[in-house]
Amino acid sequence: MGLTAEAGLLGAAVLFLLNVLFIPASAMVAMSIILVVCSSTYLEGTASTGLSEIVRFASVLVLAGVIWNPAVQVPSGELRQVPNCIQFVRALTATIVAYLAFSTVGHGMYWEFLLYIAGAVLAVIYGSIFVRWIPGAQIRNGVFVALLLVMSGSVAFGLLRPSDGLLGDRLRGLTVNPNLLGFYTVLTFALILSYQRFNSWLFAAGAVTGVALVWSGSRAALVATVLLVTANLALRRGPLRPLWLLLGMSSLVLVLAHPGWVTESDLTILRSNNSRTDSYEYTMAVLKGTEWRGIGLDAEVVQVASTPLRALTHAGLVGGIVILAMYAVIIYCSAKVGRRTLLFAGAMVVHSFFEGWLLTPVGPMTMCFLATWCALAKCESAASAPAAHGWSSWLRRRAVGSAGSGLVLAQHPTSNSP
Repeated sequence: MGLTAEAGLLGAAVLFLLNVLFIPASAMVAMSIILVVCSSTYLEGTASTGLSEIVRFASVLVLAGVIWNPAVQVPSGELRQVPNCIQFVRALTATIVAYLAFSTVGHGMYWEFLLYIAGAVLAVIYGSIFVRWIPGAQIRNGVFVALLLVMSGSVAFGLLRPSDGLLGDRLRGLTVNPNLLGFYTVLTFALILSYQRFNSWLFAAGAVTGVALVWSGSRAALVATVLLVTANLALRRGPLRPLWLLLGMSSLVLVLAHPGWVTESDLTILRSNNSRTDSYEYTMAVLKGTEWRGIGLDAEVVQVASTPLRALTHAGLVGGIVILAMYAVIIYCSAKVGRRTLLFAGAMVVHSFFEGWLLTPVGPMTMCFLATWCALAKCESAASAPAAHGWSSWLRRRAVGSAGSGLVLAQHPTSNSP
């Protein structure tokens, strides 16, 4: 209780300072994301001391300071997307809670379920602050700066202190493992692609992120990044669009014709072993041994590195159905926003096939995913605001134009008219 009281007093002091100083929203978003990232670092034992949970709670407190900042106002172009974004945050959290209910209450873990319910409430508050009170551009800038600091810091840490920054020959940097660092690289690339104009600063950021991605050796992150970058460049309007399509198709044909170029590479990220075989075989054995009911949350003896497989292991067939509902929520709400948000959502769904990160409401990966999704959704809504109402607005303008032309012709007939 002493540690909790101290954390509460510290959070109150931080809120008071943020209200007095009126720090820009993008800076507060960056501080919040950095706190989320700090909840899972390379330091061993932090998860068992309660510090991880306190840091995530502090990140929400820091972000809540935006609510009382009168200088922060959401543009009108983003307001029409608020209901859909709120629906996304609540529906995604509800599916996670449903999975947790079947994997805990169904196996007698009532206390664990209550703790995760509190985490789900915190996740809804966190996402709602992004949606209701912070402009999309400032969310994007804040998340981007925070993740870029993680990328550059991780690369520097791996170079300066390889004994701590490397796990084998893979870079984990400031994070707890290389796969987590790879996850952050996917989010960073998604944010880079969301900017309308590329400049030298963005190219430099992309280079650092690319180094972190390749050095991390995360094949799930590589697959998601390749899908995301290829689809975005192919759909981006401009004179280079045919070139990107040609390069993408040529690369695919070359890889299919000469697979040895990839499988025989010395790069760790291009290794060809199937590291998910154990997860699949263990999940199938659990399902057969428990009559498709699962074994409960965190009861596995083999780490299951896949969101669908982990859900099946914990909650059985019902857990798999809930995961399908979760994917449907992500794709449906993203499609209602626009194609860029949809591409990001699709890439992250593919990533979750290989990593089991989408099963806790206040995990650092889930919270960063929520922040990035809100940034992309609100920025895309703001960019398409002049074209609001789509076809109906265009038809009204055409109708008004035609009526005006007819009126002019009626008032000023040509000389050939009788």
